[in-house]
Amino acid sequence: MIVLDSPKIGTVLQAGYEAFRRMLADGECEFGLNEVAIGASHPDAKRYIEFGAKDDAGMPAAVRDLRLQLCNVLNDQLELISTRLPLATGSCLADLIDRTNGPVLRLSWYAAGAVGEVNHPHTDIDLFTMLPQATGPGLQLWASDGWHAANLSSDEVLILPGDMLKHFGGVPAVLHRVVGGDCGRISASLFVNAEPTLATRQGIEISDIFAQRLTAVRANHRTGS
Repeated sequence: MIVLDSPKIGTVLQAGYEAFRRMLADGECEFGLNEVAIGASHPDAKRYIEFGAKDDAGMPAAVRDLRLQLCNVLNDQLELISTRLPLATGSCLADLIDRTNGPVLRLSWYAAGAVGEVNHPHTDIDLFTMLPQATGPGLQLWASDGWHAANLSSDEVLILPGDMLKHFGGVPAVLHRVVGGDCGRISASLFVNAEPTLATRQGIEISDIFAQRLTAVRANHRTGS
């Protein structure tokens, strides 16, 4: 886990969240498929939209700016991230990142009043995930002694290692979850995925690994109206 300083993210983040609120209020969101975490018995209680590099035309300006700013943080601090997320000899983190349709920005909404695990314990399938401050608490990270709240300031970005790193000799992914509360919650996640045409050290194509995970968590779980 890494926490990056990002003094410019706060204002852009709040504008992006406000644009997402307007999309929710106006019914303009085409939500992604419901997701069921591996080992969970029912879908997560969240709704989300995603934007990649090829979706620029469909993004509100404030959402586009948020994605761009997070990508700027990635590019500016990639050397530090690479140092903190070392890979096996012969692998370079910068060379693994999908730049064709990534990184992918996800905006998630959790309704007020939901209790318990609204996003069940899971690890991400990407190389790593960039998480700025959400509109409220709820994100928790697993450690050997239990769950711990991830408390970020408005000018910080959390880096969570994902499952794909292990295929290149990297550190283990971080198990995390979101617990509900009295207030609604909006969060942003920038998924830094591996280039799908690459292969792991074992010769398995990244696209196959990614497709298998998406099938496992999204199959037959479409969003409600």
